[in-house]
Amino acid sequence: MLNCSDFLEGYSDFRDGLLPAARYREFERHAETCDACARYHRVIGGGVEAFRSLPDVEPSEDFEWRLRHRLLLLEEEQQRQASGSGASAAVTIGIALAIGASAWLPALRARQAVVRLPPVVALAPAERSVIGNPFPSAPPLPAPTLLLPAPRFIDEPLLPPVSRPGDLHLYTTLSTYPSTR
Repeated sequence: MLNCSDFLEGYSDFRDGLLPAARYREFERHAETCDACARYHRVIGGGVEAFRSLPDVEPSEDFEWRLRHRLLLLEEEQQRQASGSGASAAVTIGIALAIGASAWLPALRARQAVVRLPPVVALAPAERSVIGNPFPSAPPLPAPTLLLPAPRFIDEPLLPPVSRPGDLHLYTTLSTYPSTR
């Protein structure tokens, strides 16, 4: 026995006459006994008859040209959208790379610069002299008060002196504080 959901599911084949004879008779009996399915069959049948009674549609002379033009425009729009998605993906990847690079840049620059200065080159002084007050009219400066004794300076050559005349000698000045123990 056919129920309403089976009737609605197979109605298109019933209406088009595609069902085997036994199954077709089941659909007819159900439409005769069920008021809801009979009404559905009448409404669809009335719609089909109304459609068939309409005059044939004659397309205009430029219909084919306009149809082809519209299809071409739709195809171009789809191509633009497809290529646009690739461009937006490239922009997104570029932005992600820029953010990543800016996040890692400080870590890459964290290395301290090593500066190698050239050695100090000087000639050995002929004699030691003490420079006096460059401003004789100014009052004398007070003596500095240090918690540590004054440093003593030691001159030691970095390289052994060269005996040839006119050569320069390298010296370093070390300041040391005497032990207070």
